[in-house]
Amino acid sequence: MGRNISKVQDAPGTTRDYITGSFILGKQKFTVYDTAGIKKIASTHGIDKIAYDKTIDMLKYQRPVVLFMIDVMEGLSHRDKTLIEEMNNIGLPIVICLNKSDLLSEKEINNLTKKEALVLNFAKYIPIVPISAKTRK
Repeated sequence: MGRNISKVQDAPGTTRDYITGSFILGKQKFTVYDTAGIKKIASTHGIDKIAYDKTIDMLKYQRPVVLFMIDVMEGLSHRDKTLIEEMNNIGLPIVICLNKSDLLSEKEINNLTKKEALVLNFAKYIPIVPISAKTRK
């Protein structure tokens, strides 16, 4: 975006609503939606439930390419897998991004990528890409 549009913190629950920004790359305009992290359904109520519902409605209406961000230090949770299944059932194109890959060696990243691919056996075609928002790699 060329500027910060989202409040970023290590604490979960920082983003409560999705935030929209646009940029142009070449001659193509792109719109980015930074969504709230989604908790387990059993613990989702109040403002978290509203954020979840708004995110799902946006996904169904906008039908974006989903860059599903996973913290490499936490890995793919059961809830992440469920959300990926939900998005896959909606028919959204998905790329799984293993963020903070700068914290791991190349061997560790390769092992993690293989492990996560096994967990996502229902959608083997979804690419898993190590990235680092911090280093822009």
